[in-house]
Amino acid sequence: MNKEGKLYTITEIETTKIESYAFYGCIALSTVDISNQCTAILDYAFYNCRALQEIAIPSSVTTIG
Repeated sequence: MNKEGKLYTITEIETTKIESYAFYGCIALSTVDISNQCTAILDYAFYNCRALQEIAIPSSVTTIG
């Protein structure tokens, strides 16, 4: 949670690749929905996202890590 106690949701990340450490330390991030155009999620993309409860990963993602 952030200072105000809020959690955040990211909907429809529209990119072909989520870079390494892209959301590193986003402690208020709870839900992520990745679009069908994404094919890769690189190392530690969501590292230390302590509140993260759900990631919707489409079948288009063929590389993780």
